[in-house]
Amino acid sequence: MKNKLLLQLIMTLISISLFAQKDKIYSNYIIQYELNYIANLKSRLQKSEKILLLIGSGFSLCESFNKRYNDSVEQYYKRSSLNEKEAYGSIMSNRKRTGIKYKILKKNDSVFYTERFILDDYIYGEKLNFDWKISEEKKKIGIYNCQKAISTFGGRNFIAWFTKDIPISEGPYKFKGLPGLIVNIKDDRDHYIFNMLSIKRSKLEMNFNLKNAIEISKKKYYQNLEDYRENFVQHMIQNGVQFRSEEQKKIWKERGRNFKTNELELKAN
Repeated sequence: MKNKLLLQLIMTLISISLFAQKDKIYSNYIIQYELNYIANLKSRLQKSEKILLLIGSGFSLCESFNKRYNDSVEQYYKRSSLNEKEAYGSIMSNRKRTGIKYKILKKNDSVFYTERFILDDYIYGEKLNFDWKISEEKKKIGIYNCQKAISTFGGRNFIAWFTKDIPISEGPYKFKGLPGLIVNIKDDRDHYIFNMLSIKRSKLEMNFNLKNAIEISKKKYYQNLEDYRENFVQHMIQNGVQFRSEEQKKIWKERGRNFKTNELELKAN
């Protein structure tokens, strides 16, 4: 109960201080990573996405480039003069494909993760302090002098290369806490590999809306994810999707079961 009350308080404070004010919030730095990952171990389906890490004053926001684009398209058509059906059609026809639909807000040791299932956004929060083991091993990656560090997280062993040339204690996804920016990080089975492509000092709006998301625990999130995969068609029908035939239902049912089964975090705790 204490932890839940603390989480609610932190979420409220962050929402008020960062995202509930009239002025828009902008980044100081934009860092772009390329993520290569195996989405499904059974089919060995490999995917690649561009990931944005926006660094603000005391906090950061991580999301995929395509997720950000899709959110912009959705907001544009929802604000247009089109009726609901026309707006939905325009949104769907202009969306980019993405398997990375989360947004991650990091502030100090607090991490907030939000993702959409069908039409609902869910959010959970957690406290994270990575136990990094910094090695003496060093190498050059591009123009940056990098140093190796290892840590265990989410049931995987991760190897990171960070640079003190950029004194920002940040990285993609939930990773942070090293004495420099993470340039490259991967798990020891090469299922998830992040490579930094660029960094620039630039302003980009940071949008992380906490008000409309349903607050759940991390454990409940993973339960919802499993239910989403197993009962994908039922969830679609409940949200108004109509199927033309039973064969089409079977196709979408299989798609749901194969939906990104190889998560970066193999366990909730």
